[in-house]
Amino acid sequence: MRDSIAMFAVAPMMDWTDTHCRYFMRLLSPSALLYTEMVTAAAIVHGEVQQRLSRRYSAGMISLRPSEDGQIFAYEGVEWLQDRYGEWIIDSHFPHPGTPTQPVDAGFMANAWVRLRHPDYDGLRGIMDEIGQTVKVYAR
Repeated sequence: MRDSIAMFAVAPMMDWTDTHCRYFMRLLSPSALLYTEMVTAAAIVHGEVQQRLSRRYSAGMISLRPSEDGQIFAYEGVEWLQDRYGEWIIDSHFPHPGTPTQPVDAGFMANAWVRLRHPDYDGLRGIMDEIGQTVKVYAR
């Protein structure tokens, strides 16, 4: 019978692996394998890069589903979003009124979305929660 090796591994794609979570995971398993950066083969082969990876900002994306299926006819809170968080917005997509809504299986970029950055991960999560509760996409 073979000896099995139990491994506890976490990749950074999970949006809740902030500093506190990583500390907790190390308490659970000191030998935990906590991946921090994904490096592509091209980066290794081609060597020098113009800009090194940075942890200066956390980034996130929030998808805004329409109130129902049909055609988008209005937005609520977009001006508030620009006024309050304009400096942290990387980019956004708000389809023109009259655009048909896309089904859920079309993917997260099918309807309205906003990408943001912020120097504090927990601050970014709070901002995205507030945007999700405030900005509305109406369809009929």
